[in-house]
Amino acid sequence: MGLGGILFNPNGRIGPNQFWRGLIVLVGLQIILNLVSVYGPLGLTLILGFVSIIFIYPYLCVFGKRLHDANQSAWWFVAFLVAWLVLGIGGGAVLQQVIPGQAELAAEMEAIAATGDLGAVMELAREQSRTLMIPSIALTIAINFLIGFPAARLKSEPGPNQYGQATDGSASAGDTFS
Repeated sequence: MGLGGILFNPNGRIGPNQFWRGLIVLVGLQIILNLVSVYGPLGLTLILGFVSIIFIYPYLCVFGKRLHDANQSAWWFVAFLVAWLVLGIGGGAVLQQVIPGQAELAAEMEAIAATGDLGAVMELAREQSRTLMIPSIALTIAINFLIGFPAARLKSEPGPNQYGQATDGSASAGDTFS
């Protein structure tokens, strides 16, 4: 199955190797999206914020096919999504507390927001994003690994199941990125 099929087709099955390849591509795209969002023009930042929501679908496809390979419903993806959100929100809150100056910056943004100066709030938010960029990238990688590890470790159903033909648990040479 090609990379497009892994990322955008919810049907079928994939083994652990194809799952990791799909997840690594998604993490890489997330990191690039975040970098462009933080360092690009402000208008682009707002658009990319909405675009990032679209990433749920490729994650559903990658996790869903991996779950299918273990003869499980893709609805179990909801559990992975909730865990991802909880870890992301919790990790982000921790980062804001442990990185020096973030609490003060947040208080300043709150005070300016009360005056209604949205432009100044957006600039402070971008400053905060720049300060947190490297820790945020590390957090993104860690969360995706923590959430992906149990999915990758699911035992593949050895024969055909209701979701398709069996995988050999790996990717054939050259088929993943074709």
